[in-house]
Amino acid sequence: MGKHLTYLLLLWVIFCAGCARHQDYPEAIQRAENCMDTHPDSALHYLSAYADSIGIQSEETRMYYHLLTHQAKDKLYIKPESDSLINRIVTFYDETDDKDKQMLAYYYQGSVYRDLNDAPRALKAFQQVLDLGEGYPPCDLFARTYNQMGTLFAHQGLYDESLEANKKAAEQFILPTSLKPFLQKVNYLLTAFVFPFHTNFLISQKKIIWIANSYLYSPIK
Repeated sequence: MGKHLTYLLLLWVIFCAGCARHQDYPEAIQRAENCMDTHPDSALHYLSAYADSIGIQSEETRMYYHLLTHQAKDKLYIKPESDSLINRIVTFYDETDDKDKQMLAYYYQGSVYRDLNDAPRALKAFQQVLDLGEGYPPCDLFARTYNQMGTLFAHQGLYDESLEANKKAAEQFILPTSLKPFLQKVNYLLTAFVFPFHTNFLISQKKIIWIANSYLYSPIK
């Protein structure tokens, strides 16, 4: 009995140590996480300052570091030169059980292909985010994913597909608690239509009115 108890305690210690290694990121990464949404330039500064030290960290920490770097650069409109690094990140998270980071990796893979003007691969990556998130509650990542897809569809002249994607983006904001989500909803709804190269402005106007009536003025559930 004593040997079994010792064995179980040993397994528990190993498990806890593994969890700690997975969650306890270096301070630079934690700081970057905390300011990513509000100050991506500061996040990129923290990450860049840690570049010389990231090599000694675990593979999971290195991949997360690179994922955050992609995120910060995307928010700052810094375009990637290739897809090699983001593909490594996606491959890594495909082999883990961390679905949140896996979805985020696919989102930024889509963003990379968007910036490389490879719309088919971008749409495939964005769709993977939605497939992985099936059954998840509405969230900002899904709203941004649908919005990105809507923009890509619109640039290809696929206005019906763009309309549908932006409708789904708006549906992700079901419980706004401030003005910002409402404005994001308006932005997502209009993104698919406000293009100078749109050839059927009257139809576009009707679609805007219909979507506005359906979503902007519907009761909040």
